[in-house]
Amino acid sequence: MPEHNIKLNLKWRFMRVYIREASLKLHDAPALFEKTWQASVDLNFHASRHEIGPMQFEAILGVKLKCTNHNKLALEMSVEQAAIVRLSNDLADHEINEVLAVEAPNALFPYLREAVDNLALKASVPPFQLANLDLGRVMQEGIEQLGLQRSVEETARQARSSKDELLN
Repeated sequence: MPEHNIKLNLKWRFMRVYIREASLKLHDAPALFEKTWQASVDLNFHASRHEIGPMQFEAILGVKLKCTNHNKLALEMSVEQAAIVRLSNDLADHEINEVLAVEAPNALFPYLREAVDNLALKASVPPFQLANLDLGRVMQEGIEQLGLQRSVEETARQARSSKDELLN
């Protein structure tokens, strides 16, 4: 039986995936465990990257989570999931930006979700099952909001200059 080799031409790949930072603080423990769990959760995601070598970057996706139970702060958690990302040498600048701003963080999200869930279980609170997050869509919405904000600012600037012209 002949051997068949399949060559993959990947734009990028993870060299290593790791938890960069994790912190957890339970407030009012052990009394916290005696209450029924009726939590309200506030989530804040952040992403960053920096170059660590030629066509190698560290990509970071993080979440800060504050949980109140019965209107009282119960838990604070912060987790940063990171990866060393190796890019193909033939990528254009816009492709590099897309990989680092969207594709790599999207690929990191399942790792982050698992880390948050595991940390909550270790703290003996119900797991936080983060819903899927499409960072491409989030980024596009942000760009559209910035575009809208810029057009509002431009309209205001034009209105001011028209008013100044009328006054002179």
